[in-house]
Amino acid sequence: MTAPSSRSGWYAVVILWLGYICSFVDRQVLALLVEPIKQSLQIGDTQVSLLQGLAFGLFYALMGLPCGMLIDRYSRRVVIAAGVTLWSLATIACGFAVGFGMLFVARMLVGVGEATLSPGALSMLSDHFPREKRVLPISIYVSAGSFGGGLAMIAGGAAIAWATSHPYVLPGGAILEGWRATFVLVGLPGLLIAALLMTVREPARRNEGGPASRGRFAWSAAWAFMSERRGLFLRHYGAFALFAWLAYAILSWAPSYFIRVHGWTLPEAGWRFGIVYLVAGFGGAIFGGVFAAWLRRRKTIDANLRAAAWGATAIIPFAIAGPLMADPWLALALIGVAIFFTSFPSGASVTAISEVTPGALRGQVSAVYYLVMSFVGLTAGPLSVALCTDYLFQDPKRVGDSMALVSAIVAPAAALVLWPALPHFRRWASVGANEVPGSPRAAALDRAAAPPGPLLPR
Repeated sequence: MTAPSSRSGWYAVVILWLGYICSFVDRQVLALLVEPIKQSLQIGDTQVSLLQGLAFGLFYALMGLPCGMLIDRYSRRVVIAAGVTLWSLATIACGFAVGFGMLFVARMLVGVGEATLSPGALSMLSDHFPREKRVLPISIYVSAGSFGGGLAMIAGGAAIAWATSHPYVLPGGAILEGWRATFVLVGLPGLLIAALLMTVREPARRNEGGPASRGRFAWSAAWAFMSERRGLFLRHYGAFALFAWLAYAILSWAPSYFIRVHGWTLPEAGWRFGIVYLVAGFGGAIFGGVFAAWLRRRKTIDANLRAAAWGATAIIPFAIAGPLMADPWLALALIGVAIFFTSFPSGASVTAISEVTPGALRGQVSAVYYLVMSFVGLTAGPLSVALCTDYLFQDPKRVGDSMALVSAIVAPAAALVLWPALPHFRRWASVGANEVPGSPRAAALDRAAAPPGPLLPR
C-alpha cells in the first residue's frame, strides 16, 4: 500500500476535527443545562455531577481498552463511525429521559460511543503524517475539544432560548422542554459526521519501531510494553489524570458559577462563557502545538512533553484566582486564561505517546492514556466541586470557592508529577520505540533513566 498523501492526511484532520467538535458539544452541553435539569428532575448538585462525570466518564474510560484493541485490528474509520452514530443517538435519547436513571444510562452510552474517537484518531493521524510533521495536525485535531466545548455553550444557550419561545410539540400533544429539545438539536449533526467518516482514507500502518501488521500485538504485549516503560508512563499518565481533574472541575461548573454567583441568565452564560471557551481553548491547543514544534526545531528531544509541562505549570495561578473574583468580567478573563492553558498541552501530550510507541500498539497505549485521564478527570473533577459545595460550604452560591479550592490542590500536584517524567521520556525517545517488548535491555533502559533533578528545567 502506498504512503498516504498530504491531501488525504489533512482531509482526515478536518473530518476527525468535526467529529471531535460534535463529541465535545454532546459531552459538555449538560454543563450549561444544570439548572433546568435540576428543576425538572428534582435532583441536587451531587447527582448532576454524577451525570457529568461518573455516567459518562466511567464508561468512556472502561470502553477505551476494548475500543483500542478494535482500532489496532480493524478499519479505524469504521470503528470510529460506529462510535459517532452510537453517541449521537444516545445524546438525542437524553432529551427523552423521564428520570435520573434513564438520563444516567443515556449519558453512559454517550461515553461508550465517544471512547472510539480519540484513540482511533491518534492512530490514523500518526499513520497519515511522519514523526517530524505530526504534532501540528494532532494539535489541530485536539483543538476541536475546546472549540466544541465553547460551541456547546453558545449553541446550547441559543437552542434553549429558541426552544423556550418555540416549544416543540410531540405527537400526542406533549411539549418537549427547552433542555430536552437542546439535547435533540445538538445530537443530530453527529449522524452526518458518521457518514462523512466513511470518505476518509484508511492509511497504511507505519512500521515505526514495531510490527505494522494488524493485530500482531495482543493486549498482553501492550501491557508488557508499558510496564517496561513505567517510569515514563506512570508519571505522564498520572500527571494528565490530575490535569484532567482540574480541567473538568473548571469546565463543568463555570456556567453555573456565572449564573449563581454573578446573576447571568442561562443564555447569557452560554454565549459569554462559550465565546471565551471557544477562542481561548482553540488558541491554547494551536499555540501549544506551535510551541512544541518550535522546541523540536531547536533539537529538543523532549519537546512535546516539555511543552505540555509548561502548560500544566502556567495554569496554576489563573485556575485558583478566577472563581474568586468579585467582578464577573475579571473572573471571565482569568478563567479564560486558565482554559487557554487547559488546552495548551493537549496536542503535545498525545503526540509524545506516538514518539515512544510502536505503530501496532498505538491504539491500545493511547486508549490507556484516555482511560486514566478520563476516569479521573470526568469523575473526580465535577464530583469534587459538587461535594465541596454541598457538604463543605453548604451553599450553592459558593460554587466558585469550591472551584478555587479544588484548583489549589490539584493544579500544583499535576505539575509536580509531570516535570520528573522528562528524563524518562528523553531516555526512550533517544532510542525510539525500537526495543522489543519483553527484552531485558528495554527494562534496563528505564531503570537507568536519570533522576528527576530540579522541578523546573535548567
